[in-house]
This record gives sequence, structure tokens and C-alpha cells, in this order.
Amino acid sequence: MRRSSWITLWAIVAGGACARPPQADPFVVPQAQFYQAVDTIVVTPVSLPEGVEASDSVLTWFEDLIEATLRGAGFTVVPVEEYVDIWTGISEAAGGFFDPFTGERDEPRYEAGVTELFDELKQRFSPDAILYPEMWIVEALTSGGYARWGGTAQQVGTNAMSIVLALSLAVVLQDMEGAELYANVWGLEVLEVYDRQAGDFVPVPSEYLFADLERNLTAITKILDPLINRPAQSTEPVPPLQHRRLR
Repeated sequence: MRRSSWITLWAIVAGGACARPPQADPFVVPQAQFYQAVDTIVVTPVSLPEGVEASDSVLTWFEDLIEATLRGAGFTVVPVEEYVDIWTGISEAAGGFFDPFTGERDEPRYEAGVTELFDELKQRFSPDAILYPEMWIVEALTSGGYARWGGTAQQVGTNAMSIVLALSLAVVLQDMEGAELYANVWGLEVLEVYDRQAGDFVPVPSEYLFADLERNLTAITKILDPLINRPAQSTEPVPPLQHRRLR
């Protein structure tokens, strides 16, 4: 089972993530400038929130579909496997980044490892951007038998009005210097359903999560559609890419 092994790397290179609704315009920069500047994209492993588990095969399914979707849209993709191989080699060469006695991370050594990771990605693949897929735990309102959040809805087994925990699938695309270019999110599935015998909401067993392939596919499609559906090209000159940097 894969748990949260990539959250710490996300936190330092992507600045962390906060829940947000699906974006009417998920581009942080003008689309024409984005497509002029971005051709090669590094895809990183799907990151899970604490307390959520999934098999490697499930997460690999998400990662493979994300990669295939980007390739189908004409992007050159540096696959998750390459990213993982580089980071694993750096981690092993450094002897790991956590103190074996205290469990605390050695921040200077860790940050040096991240710098080495990006330097090697740039040297080997000359990427323009890096994509971080992540699952978030969010709150979803229930009414009329459904939980509704992040553009989607799912049955929860009761008509009562309440709040349950749910998963959303998010992607953040940054340039190789950490500036955000694109971010989107879509509801994935509920983490709690109503148990009539217990008279309360109970957690969905981990083995039942991600079993609905149609829901999984819909979430990936929704978060990537604005990215892969390029607008018609204009004959007007496009100014250089200007964007804000994350703090």
C-alpha cells in the first residue's frame, strides 16, 4: 500500500496546497503565453493525504492516465518513473533525510537534495514545467441523500443534512523555478457513508476506495480538460510569459 511518501517533497517544492473549488479559469497566466512557454512537463507521483491508503496499482493507474492525457494533447512528458528514480538515488546517496532517532527531517540536507533533484531534471530533460497531482481531504455537505462538493455528488445513504469527509483530486503545474502556472481540482469520492445499524457516518474501508473507475476518470478529465484543450492559435504576437512566484 502506498501512503503519504511524497507529501513532504510536495510541501517544499510546491509550497503546499489548500482546498479550493473547481476553477472557471485554472490558468494563472494567459493561455497563449502558457502554450508558447510549456512543451515538456515532469509528472510527479500522486500524493495522498495522511490517513488515506491506496495500492501502488491504483495510484499508478492515475499517474499513467495523467501522463497519457498530456501526451495526447501534444506535450512531451517526463514520466513519474524517471522522477522517482532520480529522487530515490539522491535520497539513498544522502543516507536519507530523517534522523533515525528523533524522526525529524534534516532540513538543510533535504533542501540540498531537492535542489539536486531539480538540477538533474533540468540537465537530463530540459523540462518547462512540473505537475503535482495530489488528493485532498475536504468537507462535503450532505442533503437529499447525496454529498456535494468540488463539482460532483455521491450518495451517502441518508437524506439527513450533515457534513462528511471526502476526497478531491487536484493538480498544480509550476515552472521549474516554482511559479504557479495552472491549478485545478475536482471532487473524487466520499470518505464516509451513513451506516443505519450504527446510526452514524462511518469511514469507507480503504479497499473500497477508488473502485469506481468512471468517477476516477471523470476527475482526471475535469482537472486536465482546460489544460489539454488548446484555444485556436492567433496570428497576433504573444508577449513573453509573465507570472507571479509562490512565496
